[in-house]
Amino acid sequence: MVDMHQFWKYFHLVPAQAMRIAYDGLNRQGSFEAVLREADSAEALLKRSRQSEAAPLLDITLLNQPKVFTLALVWESAKVAEEAITTTVDALQDRVDLSNLFRGVSPQSNACYVLKSIICYFGHHYQAYAFSEELEQWLLFDDTNIQLVGDWQDVKHMVRSSRLQPSVLFYERSPA
Repeated sequence: MVDMHQFWKYFHLVPAQAMRIAYDGLNRQGSFEAVLREADSAEALLKRSRQSEAAPLLDITLLNQPKVFTLALVWESAKVAEEAITTTVDALQDRVDLSNLFRGVSPQSNACYVLKSIICYFGHHYQAYAFSEELEQWLLFDDTNIQLVGDWQDVKHMVRSSRLQPSVLFYERSPA
């Protein structure tokens, strides 16, 4: 018997550790969508193994495409090892196709999303990176300072070298 529950989900929650395991399991070669699907499966299997009864694996179907897809990474601690940050950041991509991530999304439905902003933290300090349409480059917002960063690879380099932990990523639906 399959139980189907409909509910609103305002962000897609992924444990950073599960994402790293999935990324390594795909030999760091898989698409971003494949990494996220594997991370979802790994987390579901872990939860299932903790329960006394066999619980069904989750099968996520997207009923409506949002204007903004929000990915929230859950870290195992506020200060993780440098290798954990590096692997997690390496797995992140600036584009995601929801038709390759969720059921119920047709590839013809323009399910491509582009990263527009990312919030990171180190300890109790937060920084935000945002893509400027006007400048066609990424900007860093750090307290009262705004700094030009460059392209997505420059953002990833800065996040890794600053030992920042990406927490919330905002992807905007691409125009048709």
